[in-house]
Amino acid sequence: MNFHFSSPGMLGLLLVLPVLFVLMRRGAVLRGAAMRHFGVSDHPKRLWKTVTSSAAVLCVVVALARPTIGSGESKHVANAGDVVFLLDVSRSMLSNDVRPSRLDRAKQLISELAGQLEAEDRVALVAFAGTQAMECPLTFDAPFFQDVLKNAGPESVARGGTRIGDAIRFAMDSVLDDVRRDRKQFVILTDGGDQQAQSESAAADTSERGIRLSVIGVGGSELTVVPTSMSDRTPVAYHGEPVRTKLESAALRKLAGAAHGQYWDSNEGQLLLGQIGQLQRTGEATELSLVFVAIALALLGIEAFGWTPGRQHAAVVSVITSLILNTPLSADESVAELTAKGTSAFQAWRYSEAIVPFEKAARLSHDKPEAVYNFAVALYAAGHFEEALQAFRKAAGSAPKRSILEAKCRMGIGDALYMESIKGVHSSNSDAPHLGAFWQSKSLAPDASEYMLLSALDEYKEALRIQPAVADAAYNIRVVERRLKAIQKASSQSKKEEHAKQDALSMIRASKTSGGIQQTAKQQPVDKDW
Repeated sequence: MNFHFSSPGMLGLLLVLPVLFVLMRRGAVLRGAAMRHFGVSDHPKRLWKTVTSSAAVLCVVVALARPTIGSGESKHVANAGDVVFLLDVSRSMLSNDVRPSRLDRAKQLISELAGQLEAEDRVALVAFAGTQAMECPLTFDAPFFQDVLKNAGPESVARGGTRIGDAIRFAMDSVLDDVRRDRKQFVILTDGGDQQAQSESAAADTSERGIRLSVIGVGGSELTVVPTSMSDRTPVAYHGEPVRTKLESAALRKLAGAAHGQYWDSNEGQLLLGQIGQLQRTGEATELSLVFVAIALALLGIEAFGWTPGRQHAAVVSVITSLILNTPLSADESVAELTAKGTSAFQAWRYSEAIVPFEKAARLSHDKPEAVYNFAVALYAAGHFEEALQAFRKAAGSAPKRSILEAKCRMGIGDALYMESIKGVHSSNSDAPHLGAFWQSKSLAPDASEYMLLSALDEYKEALRIQPAVADAAYNIRVVERRLKAIQKASSQSKKEEHAKQDALSMIRASKTSGGIQQTAKQQPVDKDW
């Protein structure tokens, strides 16, 4: 069990305690002398009152430092949160010292690792070489992610080479969002050959931002030639000599170490797959502030025993209680307290628990669309997409026109519509806190799904019009357009099949009517449902 303070800086107030004690004793001595001057004896409990008052102040200071106690042991949790895979698609990854090739092996690993994630985890894919490209933004849509992964290759980026540092910074700035602040990790799959000296600095930045970094080395330890392309296995030549490459595991270990992360070799097989995709998490901690508050109040009560506290004493107790217990002194502080409570639950991944305080804060803040937006984000994270949709719309209606908040609300509306279009019919009977339990397996009808996607497309375009720099709007538009094309293509094929079925049925019926199908005297024609 570990005992520590969440706000250790407040312990500096303990330096005032000796001074306070000396002043209180000095005052007691002067008071006693004055009373004896008039022939009145001093109160016999005066020293006891000084000690209890000092002890109460000590407890108040300790409570302000937010002491916590909990298990320091680490444990694995299955939920990986937001996982961003950074895939090296440089031409060296086309080498086949790992079968069928380094790139194919890396894609196979990503597919297997993504398949281990839980329903409430999000996954993204960044392809990199000399430049970077976000192939798939953070999404719950596992089938879509797998489709994008299959098509990733050297043509995904505009320039060859290997610039891992730029890829890391690109992922931090352009892929991550603020939805899951405490559960983020990058998984880099590469053969090394980094062309940047500052990549370790970029890796260290991930640690400072609370992002866990894992590096997977793909390739063999022996030199092998680099082919021209996936179809042309002619070696790439430099100054008339074929370019050769090997897995630079030492440099990759150093890169992972700069972020206090871990390195694996792709040949570790099941051992790798049993560890990657999980986060280390310390045991739960319990805050003891209330315990010290209770002790302080008890000491004040003991001090007051035998005498009637005045208004000043009652005011001090009230203020101390308000400071430590965060008792709201006004409506604004009440909203702030509820928002802090909701944020704390949200950051601890307890999204369903965060909904209640955010909803109360929204009700108390009719003129603050930010509170309604927070409520909508919590609903969305908990899987209540239909309710989140309504809350995002309400926040958008009261947000300042052409503001960042309005653009975020439009993005939220689009995201909720998109999730509803792919998740199916809402299951109102379930109260489980994970996405899978909120949705039945049956999908929406194609026309309903298409309508939702078209509506989401309009919202993304509106967000982009309001704030051209809003994150992910342009990419989300491309994602929705791609899915719409797939739905329309499937719908067109379905209509063709239905027409062919109806034509065949009409021909058979016509043949029966004209006597084309011979029947015996005892047989009755039966109309089959084709």
